[in-house]
Amino acid sequence: MKIAIVIERYDPAAGGNERSTRQIAVELAQRGHAVTILASRVRGPEDQGVQYDAKGGMSTRGAQGLWRFRCWAMRRLERGGFDASISMTTAVPADVLQLRSGTVRETLRRNVALRRTPVSRGLKELTVALNPKHLAQLAFEPMTLNSHRAHKLAAISQYVSDQLIQHYAVATRRIAHIPNAVSIDVPDSAQRPVLREQTRRALCLDERDTAYLFAAANPKLKGLVPLIEAFAQLRNNTANMKLIVAGSMDRKWIELMEQRGLAEDVRWIGPTHRMDRLYLAADVTVLPTWYDPCSRVVLESLAMGTPAISTRHNGASQWITDPTGRADWASPMRGDNAEMPTTAAAGRVIDSAEDVDQLVNAMRDLSDSDQRAACMRATAALDDRLTMKKHVDALEELLRQTAEIHERGRPC
Repeated sequence: MKIAIVIERYDPAAGGNERSTRQIAVELAQRGHAVTILASRVRGPEDQGVQYDAKGGMSTRGAQGLWRFRCWAMRRLERGGFDASISMTTAVPADVLQLRSGTVRETLRRNVALRRTPVSRGLKELTVALNPKHLAQLAFEPMTLNSHRAHKLAAISQYVSDQLIQHYAVATRRIAHIPNAVSIDVPDSAQRPVLREQTRRALCLDERDTAYLFAAANPKLKGLVPLIEAFAQLRNNTANMKLIVAGSMDRKWIELMEQRGLAEDVRWIGPTHRMDRLYLAADVTVLPTWYDPCSRVVLESLAMGTPAISTRHNGASQWITDPTGRADWASPMRGDNAEMPTTAAAGRVIDSAEDVDQLVNAMRDLSDSDQRAACMRATAALDDRLTMKKHVDALEELLRQTAEIHERGRPC
């Protein structure tokens, strides 16, 4: 098939969505499809079998640029002779929409929620209401979701599916559940303890230490502040606890740790390409995020056999709740308050990042080695459910279906 993939900016080094898009494009090309990336800007390595079509380097950071990109991409899709197409943005309709960032409406709602006072939340709401880019995104989103071109909406988690239903009344028959995928090399049982010991020694961690791992490119959104508060409470009452922080770093976070007297208990890593080693070194991954459609950090942690703690505003938490994928997910979008079953769970899920007491209890719970061991055993149920191969298998089937629809609609 001749396949187009639409993304606002294509830079695989910039973030998880771009990296996933590249992995999907490469996998499709390796299967013999002709893949073209349509983007406002293209940066990074060129992969064999993947072509690139950029809109002259125009930025989509503003409303006008986003509108011009939307018009350009729609013309390319119409005239490019593609058999099928995927759009990674709700600004541009395509045969398959993969909402890797969830809906714009939910993203903005959760960005308001992370403000800690009514006044700051009100100011953020005002900022959103007056921001031309946000207004353009909110205008394009329902147009894209309701477009005649959009045959299927690929939701990377139940949380994203619920957003589509709650915010836009999308019919469930139009939604395809294709879980987010991870690409990480999992060491065998013989390598694991060796690599763990080497990495912990490099981080100056004693084997008696319970090490919690936090990793994020956007620490504020992903819950570093409540994590610091929770860790400070735990550290005051419990010995042998350490925190590993990886990803984007800012002096203010280090100063906050120092103010809490935690400097000696934190290992600052910064950006790294060796997250696999950190998952092995850690005992628990903690991501008390305010919003994440389906965190790869949590999924990678579980794939490596390391228990995780996150919130119900993270689509990946459904896999913490039940790694088999069978349990019904208590979604914040549906107002559910069901407690997560502790049997066969791969960690703990709290209601919200603002509930520091729940976070403290979850972290304290998993400081117990027996509880962690039970969670580690539960991660084995994931098996190969979240591999990129499985992910692209499902996407490829949707693309074949839409290609057949186009073929039937062509005149003889």
